[in-house]
Amino acid sequence: MHSVSLEPGYGESARVDRTQEPELRLMSAVLKDALEHYARSPHGPGRKAALAREARAWVRDDSDSLFGFRSVCEHLEIDAAALRAALAEREAARVEGSL
Repeated sequence: MHSVSLEPGYGESARVDRTQEPELRLMSAVLKDALEHYARSPHGPGRKAALAREARAWVRDDSDSLFGFRSVCEHLEIDAAALRAALAEREAARVEGSL
């Protein structure tokens, strides 16, 4: 969790949850949505498969776009490479289990 300690004038300590910042909430929602679609099968016709393919392409993309996978992970303090590796490992296990 992102937090910032503040020292108000009366010596009290307050914490601000940065995940409540609109940009970070949006980035978190984008990542969550992509991971939900990533978990679906990318094979076959239909909207669900198309969204799964789109999510996989977004995860693989290394662009410097503000809402690109790497940037979203960086802003949310998530290791993008580790998340990609975990997703690839889960996908390999899923494919292996279906053979």
